[in-house]
Amino acid sequence: MFQFLRQLWHRLCARLRFCGGVQYLAGTASLPSPLSPAEEKALLARMAAGEADARDALILHNLRLVVYLAKKYENSGVPAEDLISIGTIGLIKAVNTFTPERSIKLATYASRCIGNEILMYLRKTSNRRQEASLDEPLNVDGDGNELLLSDILGSDENMVGQQLEQDAERAGLRRAVDNGLLNGANGRIDGAGLLTRAQMAAIINRAFAAKKTADLSGYNDVSADAWYRSDLAAAVAMGTFQGANGQLNPERPITREEAFTVLARAFAHESGSTASLNVFSDSASVSSWAADSAAALVENGYVNGANGALNPKSNITRAEFAKIISDMASTYADASASLPETVDGSLIVRDNSVSLAGKTINGDLIIADGVSQIDLSNVTVTGRILLRGGESGVNFANTKAGKGIAANTDIAVSGTVDSITVIADGAKISGSGKVGAVQAHANNVSVSTTGTKVSAAAGVFGVKAGSKAVDAGKTETVSTSTSGGASGGSSGGSSSGGSSSGGSSSGGSTSGGSQVTQAAIADAKVVTTDTGAYLALSFKDGFTLGGTTVTVDGADVKNAVSKVTDDGAVAKIPLVAQPGSVTLTSGAKTQTISLGTAAEGAVYTGEDYLPDYFIKHGPLDLWDYYLTNYDNAGNVRVLPSKTTFGTSAVRSEHPSYSEPLVLNENGEGSVVVMFNYTSEADKAWFDNIASYDASSSESAVQLVAYDQYKNTWNRNLNFTKGTAEHNGSTVATLTIPFNQDNFRSNGRYYVRVTSTDGNNVKSTALASIHVQNYATPELRVKETPQSGVNLHFAVSNLVYGIVDPIEKVTLTDPTGATKTLEKIKDYYLISQDLFVLYNDVSATDGRNNLPYKGEYTLTIEANGFKKFSKSFTVAEGEQPAKQNAITYDAISRATGSTSGGSSSDGSSGGYAISTDFLFDSDLVANANVLDKLNKSTADSTAVLEYWKYNASTLDSVFNKGDVKYFSGTDYTDYVSTDRNGKLWKSYADFQSSHEASVFPPHATKAILEDGLLGDIQDSTASGKLDYIAPAVSENKQGEDVVLTFANGEDYLGKVSALYLNGDWRELGEEYYSIDGNTITLKKDLLHVGENALKIESAGYKPQTVKFTYSKVNEEKLSLLAKVDQDAQTVTLTVNGSEGDFLKNLKSVKLGDDTVYSKGVEGSDAVYYEIAEDNKSLILHNVKPGSYQLTLSAEYYENLMAEFTMEKVDTPDTKTAPEISSYEQKSISDFYGTQYPVYRFSFNGLNATDLKEYLNAVTSVKVNDTTLTKNISSFSFDEKEFRLYSTGSENGGAVRDYDRLDLFASLFKQPGTYTITLTAPDYADVSYELTVSGSTDPTEPTTPTEPGESEVKVPTELPTITKGSNVYCTLTFSNAEKWLAQNLTVTVNDVAYDKTGSIYNLDNGGAYYIEENNISLKIPYEMFDTKTSMLVISDGTSTINFTVTMPGSFILGAEPTIAFTK
Repeated sequence: MFQFLRQLWHRLCARLRFCGGVQYLAGTASLPSPLSPAEEKALLARMAAGEADARDALILHNLRLVVYLAKKYENSGVPAEDLISIGTIGLIKAVNTFTPERSIKLATYASRCIGNEILMYLRKTSNRRQEASLDEPLNVDGDGNELLLSDILGSDENMVGQQLEQDAERAGLRRAVDNGLLNGANGRIDGAGLLTRAQMAAIINRAFAAKKTADLSGYNDVSADAWYRSDLAAAVAMGTFQGANGQLNPERPITREEAFTVLARAFAHESGSTASLNVFSDSASVSSWAADSAAALVENGYVNGANGALNPKSNITRAEFAKIISDMASTYADASASLPETVDGSLIVRDNSVSLAGKTINGDLIIADGVSQIDLSNVTVTGRILLRGGESGVNFANTKAGKGIAANTDIAVSGTVDSITVIADGAKISGSGKVGAVQAHANNVSVSTTGTKVSAAAGVFGVKAGSKAVDAGKTETVSTSTSGGASGGSSGGSSSGGSSSGGSSSGGSTSGGSQVTQAAIADAKVVTTDTGAYLALSFKDGFTLGGTTVTVDGADVKNAVSKVTDDGAVAKIPLVAQPGSVTLTSGAKTQTISLGTAAEGAVYTGEDYLPDYFIKHGPLDLWDYYLTNYDNAGNVRVLPSKTTFGTSAVRSEHPSYSEPLVLNENGEGSVVVMFNYTSEADKAWFDNIASYDASSSESAVQLVAYDQYKNTWNRNLNFTKGTAEHNGSTVATLTIPFNQDNFRSNGRYYVRVTSTDGNNVKSTALASIHVQNYATPELRVKETPQSGVNLHFAVSNLVYGIVDPIEKVTLTDPTGATKTLEKIKDYYLISQDLFVLYNDVSATDGRNNLPYKGEYTLTIEANGFKKFSKSFTVAEGEQPAKQNAITYDAISRATGSTSGGSSSDGSSGGYAISTDFLFDSDLVANANVLDKLNKSTADSTAVLEYWKYNASTLDSVFNKGDVKYFSGTDYTDYVSTDRNGKLWKSYADFQSSHEASVFPPHATKAILEDGLLGDIQDSTASGKLDYIAPAVSENKQGEDVVLTFANGEDYLGKVSALYLNGDWRELGEEYYSIDGNTITLKKDLLHVGENALKIESAGYKPQTVKFTYSKVNEEKLSLLAKVDQDAQTVTLTVNGSEGDFLKNLKSVKLGDDTVYSKGVEGSDAVYYEIAEDNKSLILHNVKPGSYQLTLSAEYYENLMAEFTMEKVDTPDTKTAPEISSYEQKSISDFYGTQYPVYRFSFNGLNATDLKEYLNAVTSVKVNDTTLTKNISSFSFDEKEFRLYSTGSENGGAVRDYDRLDLFASLFKQPGTYTITLTAPDYADVSYELTVSGSTDPTEPTTPTEPGESEVKVPTELPTITKGSNVYCTLTFSNAEKWLAQNLTVTVNDVAYDKTGSIYNLDNGGAYYIEENNISLKIPYEMFDTKTSMLVISDGTSTINFTVTMPGSFILGAEPTIAFTK
């Protein structure tokens, strides 16, 4: 294998020349041409059978693909031969692992393998989020020294670490520190210390980002200069602290029951059942004002007590409090938070900018007091949504809360939400959104959202539904006249430049008596692109298009505005002229932005602002042209699924998790993929996953390549379903055994899982899995580590063979700092057993990774392997900087310090195809808008790469369904000229003044929303409207079939042709009619069973309608048999039939024997004929006896009849022939094996009677050996006799027998043999054969006819040619008899055996004779000429040849031959 690769690579390099880093093929003959589909299929079949030559040929014929793909990376700085070498390894891997069952082309599969090899060699792996470390920096002191978490927790000197180890609440303290709730003093946390009321107020304020403050003038124990005054003011405003008798007691340690009450108020858990406290021995000591709160925390599992007691009057320690609050909310999201798709535990959001779109929260979601506006679109929460903030706007869209939504403050609603429960006195629910119902559980609640049903709980007063009062226990609905807010604005800036203009914001106002608030809702900018002019809106944090009303120059433009990004954070409005201003209203917030001097009708509100599609053409790499991309569900991608662009990750509908599978020593194991199994929806989806079926070709669980293309590698993975406990919850599990088809290598994969929900709606999950090798890789230092000197490591247990598997390398230095290293600049895996850490600063871009003296730790994460590390010490270097601790106040702020693509050029000579690119106009327009706003995403940039750089000028434009397209040149000229001061001209106006004259291209490839390319669409589908599927009726035999198309008048009005049942000819109009929305098919051409009607309609995709034409059976049928003994016939009449039964006849049986129609079997066999009227059937050659006859017909039950054929007296025997002579012959079977025979001739009968006699012979005896008749031409047996037709030698019938063959092996011993032939109705025929002389009779391979010349040795040089595979054929002149002898053949002194099949030559060591030709495999080498000695001998004479095989023999070059003296 590796020897072959080395030879192949060196030959390849020799055929390349390099110029300025660019590679050029040395000519069209430099590399073998690609294989045809038939050749590739044949080689794959041979490789599957174990033929190594076939595998080599597949590799060789795809080398052009390697060179081509390597050229894409010619500017990477890696030598070309290295890139081709790596790519060649990828090709070998592709050929070794490819199976035709993949349903993709080998070239497609190989291109991915080759590209992955090269990319993994070059690509710098992206950083991954690290686990929290005790050595992670938290802050910086005034001298610039980092404060580490380990410094806060303590060191050996201050013993805090030892204290925390002994403290049961260490985990809670750690989370409290991480989330900025607790800080220390003098480097200590003091978990055992008591918590004062002021300190607790500060911590709660931090947890909820509280900003509002209350007036503390009513409290006499909070001085104006106290550090905690602002915190207590915020706590009172939050409602968490209330005090008593005009005092807040800030410096008194807080009791446990006081702490419980504060936490219950903050987290809205104030209504527990006091009965739950009875389990504690001291429940009676809980104060009445604290009982409900304490009970709520107990019921929710946050408070457990100790030794059976609750200790309500005891003071709470910092550690105890930290544990409780950390349990109540495990995750806090601030401005810089990057949340996972699924958050386990309750989440508190503390900043407006946090993105929650598509997230799943397994717990409560709490919007903190400090958040003024939030978007809850597509958020799924298993617990409650608690709104402590959101007064400026909460957007709801597909928001799910398992335990309801509670509002603890004023809420301005946008979007749609089913229900909100209000728990804060005086709270207001307003805004432009839709709220189905509000339950008021507090006093003085007012609701102004139109159409909302407002209910007041018992004992509640002051509730209003718009202007209506809602009494306790009653419900009222907000009338449609109630307004949730008025327009207003806030001051803003202005900007201009290039082809876009900004606007200036104006202040707000009041309207209709309602108070409006000025707000900066969005930035507005007029942008002009080559796909239209637009007013682009970029919404601020907390605002989106979904919750905002937009008016331009006083007109509502909601029907014109559209999203640019998925979340509506950027939107656009089509323009034809300059707008004057835009006003945005979101709930009670408003903003008006001036844009310039208004022109009339600036916003385009009509149809067809742009055409649906643009077509451009340009070169595309051959491999990209034929590449098929798939979505997560495994479906072929053809057109964009959307025209907007994402700015954040899309939430997985069915999130999953899988621990890495570490294989055992035998390379065995099973991957376990876990899914949520808590909600009824989760359970329904998982339970509906179809179980594994080994006989199925495609199942619910499939193996998918771990890349963007997501090719399916195994469509029927074996798996089992189950459930398990995980972190205290029940999860659903899929267990997938390793070592299945294409799942035999360690590494990363996707698993695609498809199922349906409770409503039978199908959806798909794509789970990432990681299979790791059993042995952990190890590093060993190969030399003494020195600062500034490259350091080499010996690597073991990292056997990967194909691709560098390293994904991430980190280095922790003596200061404790950890950094991620960059491949090539910082490190390189030279081979499986050698890794180098670069430290040479003298190298280009070199840097010293070992500057300090002390201990370093190198950690490596690799695809398919467990993480591994190596620590080593550098003896000399800089002294590491000392990390000093920072002094903190007891309750200081948690943060803050003491001071302030691959792309290709599209042309590769003969490897680029001129491609017609199909662009969705809205997709390109959105990409252009983002580009103008400097908000481009990777996907939008990729789309514009094709639009601006990879394609030509515009070829044509059209709307979906157009039969002819408009000229792109005409369109560009129209929108670019004579605008008369306008910004753009519409496609609708263009259509009215121009004629469509361009025919659609033969095929297109669409640009998809992520910049990839859709599958090839031919002109029958590209740009066409979807067809309308019909309902089929009256589809039974004898009736015309009616196809009804809902709303199909336009579709049927454009029908151009109909084709029935695969006939290439158009269906004649006499066989169908079209009326309105129906097609009626006449019954004349329809047949029972499945019929297919292909419909072609101008502007629509073609469709084939398949329908079953039901059978109508004849009834009350019976079978009558009439016997004619003289003629030996039986006539069977189907009574009650008009011919349909026998038209559908499947089989005729006499007893258990099948009877066939005439001519299928011998002339004396029973056969049947059907009458012309199909009402009766006649059996011929029926022998005497009693029979039961069964007729089987399609669609009918069997008909049966019984009859008896009496025996008719006939003469005892017929005249038999005599054996007149014999001759020795040679015959061959299907495989070419030669057999010597004795061929016997007859006389006494004419040819017809002799043929009848020989067909009647049932056995032949040679002495006491009985022979049976040979009935197979594939193989012979000496215990058989064989009939032969001499007429077949001259083109006559092979069954006109006139000779009998007996194998010569029956007559090996000298003597007299008696041969007896037996045939029914004939006398036995006997013949005596005397064998004398040699004990072995002559076994000629060809018959010797009288007068033929003797065998002569060839004297002329044969010609030599390359066979269809890798053998050679030598053709002699008049040497057929000589070649037919028993020859000895050697090649380079290796003896070759004779074979009967030319298909046995590929492995060498055999030769095949056919007439004047001898074929055999001669050794050859790739790229090098090889000479061999061929010797052929008949035992008397010997001929020596020299055969020269050229290096390009496998590519088709012919060998040469010469006599050797």
